[in-house]
Amino acid sequence: MTTKNIFMVGFLFFMLLSCAEKNNKAEKTTPSTSIKSSMDMDSDSSMDMDSRYKNAETKRVIEKMIAAHRGLEKWKSKPSFSYTNTYIHPSDPSDPWTSDEIVENGRRRVFQNWPLDKAQVIYDGKGYYGVNWIRGNPPKFTAHLAFYFSNLPWVTQDPGVMLGEVRKKKILNEPKEYLAVKMTFGSGTGESSDDYYNLLIDPETYTLRGIEYIMAYGAILDAFELPKDVKFLGSFIKKMVDYETVDGLKMVTKLITFGPKGEDYGYHTYKNWNFSKTFEDKLVTVPSNAIEDTSSSKMKRIIKK
Repeated sequence: MTTKNIFMVGFLFFMLLSCAEKNNKAEKTTPSTSIKSSMDMDSDSSMDMDSRYKNAETKRVIEKMIAAHRGLEKWKSKPSFSYTNTYIHPSDPSDPWTSDEIVENGRRRVFQNWPLDKAQVIYDGKGYYGVNWIRGNPPKFTAHLAFYFSNLPWVTQDPGVMLGEVRKKKILNEPKEYLAVKMTFGSGTGESSDDYYNLLIDPETYTLRGIEYIMAYGAILDAFELPKDVKFLGSFIKKMVDYETVDGLKMVTKLITFGPKGEDYGYHTYKNWNFSKTFEDKLVTVPSNAIEDTSSSKMKRIIKK
C-alpha cells in the first residue's frame, strides 16, 4: 500500500494520500488518527482523580477547561453522543468524507454509517467490525476517532490518563500563547498508549482551542512501510475554529488540521449534535457480512533500511 493511500487514514493525513488514491481507486482511506479508547467510563481507575495531575496548577487549568465546556457531570449524564462528521481536503473538495456516528456514553459502543461509501463501522464492546469497508485505515483506528477529538475536555477524566505540567505554547506562528498540558496514557490504556496530545487552552476563556498530537498506531506505521525505529508520525495540529452550545455543552463544530510543517490538511465539521438518543443494542448487532478488524497497535515489520 502506498504512502498516500494510507494517509487518508487520519483526520491528519489525507494530504499525503490523495495522490495515491487516484492511482488506486479500489482502496480508499479516510480521515482518522490514532486515539485513546478507555472504553468504560464506569470502570474503576488504577489512579485516583488527583494522581492524574502533575501538580496543583495542572489540576486547576484542566478543571477550568472542563468548566468552560460546561462541566463533567452534565457531560456524563448524556446517554449518547451523535453527530455527522465531515472531512474536506483542499485538494479535492468535491469528495467529502462523511460519517453519521453515535457513541454510547459509558461503555462507548459505536455505530457509524458512511452513506457515501455504503459502509459501516461497529464497536460492540468487544470487537471492531467493518461492513463494506474499503478504506485503508482499520475500523479499530476509526471507531472512536471523531468522538475523542470533539470530547477531549472530558476525556481527560478517563481512567489511565495522565496530565503534565502546564507550559506555554503557540498554535503555529500565531502570536498568542496558550496554556499547554501534555496528555499521556498509562501502559495498556486504549489501542495506542504511546500517543500523546498537547491540549492548547485559551488562558482567558479556558476553552480548548487546539490539539497537538502524534500518531503511533502500529498498523498504520506498517502501511507506510516504515522501519521499527520510527515510532510515530507527526506532530500535527488541530485548531478549533467554531463552537456551539448544545443541550448545555460547548461542542466543537469546525476544526482545521495542519501538518508538521504547517501544511493545510483540510477541515472537519460536526453537525447535528444530539445527546438524547438511547443507544439501542440492535445498532451493534454484528451483521453476517461484517469483517472483524484484528489490526494491532504494534509494528510488525521493517521494510525500509
